[in-house]
Amino acid sequence: MYARCLAAMAVLTLSLSVAFTGDAKPDDAKNIQGTWKVVSFKGSNESPSEEELSKVRVRIKDDQLIFVVNGSDSEGALKFRLDTAKKLKEFDFIFVIRASAKSKGSEPLHPGIYELNGDELKICWRLVKPIATKDKDKKTEMAVRPKEFKSDDNHTLLILKRDK
Repeated sequence: MYARCLAAMAVLTLSLSVAFTGDAKPDDAKNIQGTWKVVSFKGSNESPSEEELSKVRVRIKDDQLIFVVNGSDSEGALKFRLDTAKKLKEFDFIFVIRASAKSKGSEPLHPGIYELNGDELKICWRLVKPIATKDKDKKTEMAVRPKEFKSDDNHTLLILKRDK
């Protein structure tokens, strides 16, 4: 009887933990790998035309997001990390030069959120800008994570569709 009660409590606890943490999919890091078409790219002062977007692909390999323009890899990439444990899944990145694939430590971390829904990937981030101070030390503004998928003066929204 005691063993059955413990088993029932364990099942209930697992069910409740899944219900309260959302639909966490630890396989997202694996599932986002591959080549994606850019459906939309909107930011504070960036809104490329449909024609420009049609020439761009995004290749995600391991922990890097590489923009491919007219079939050629760009020199820069985004080195990212995912956190699927939160209700709004987190996508944080820094800009890197692909040849080294490492940051020199001076690039700020840009906090973001993402949503993977089948063959559609949405990524929204706040572009953290360096702030110059009187003593010429560079400081960065507060890194505030977006709360929703929208573009405005501080947030960029990238919508991708898997390239088949």
